[in-house]
Amino acid sequence: MIVNTLFGTEEVESKDCYSCSKEKPLTEFHYRNHTKDGKLVYFNICKDCKGLHDQAKRIHQRSHPKPDKYYECLICEGTEEIIEDKFGQHGKNGHKPMSLWQMDLDHKNNYAFRGYLCAHCNTMISRAHDNPEVLRKGAEYLEKNGSN
Repeated sequence: MIVNTLFGTEEVESKDCYSCSKEKPLTEFHYRNHTKDGKLVYFNICKDCKGLHDQAKRIHQRSHPKPDKYYECLICEGTEEIIEDKFGQHGKNGHKPMSLWQMDLDHKNNYAFRGYLCAHCNTMISRAHDNPEVLRKGAEYLEKNGSN
């Protein structure tokens, strides 16, 4: 990406924001971690979009408290116990266990609350970019090629 600076035009590293689809310099993204060779890995949404997402999440958390351990995921219909038996314990945040339930927000509709999903189903939806056609093709692939 070419940008104008006080010293003239410069080429800077950039990437496209998943949320707003704009090309922005890497300085507009938070970094996630480092690779083994020390290179920074950045989040896929820019700082502005992340701020809007986090603000919407905080607002929804006030009116939609996290579900209890008997809640069933809206996609896989598993309870916390069933999902942890199948996949193992979800993880820890410091010393206390992290919640398996994650808030699902509609990224194309001003972050409207859609419900709570287990972490596995929320990741599946997210990695498909909230695109039902991608998920249908994935299901067709599994049906054609076998699944367990």
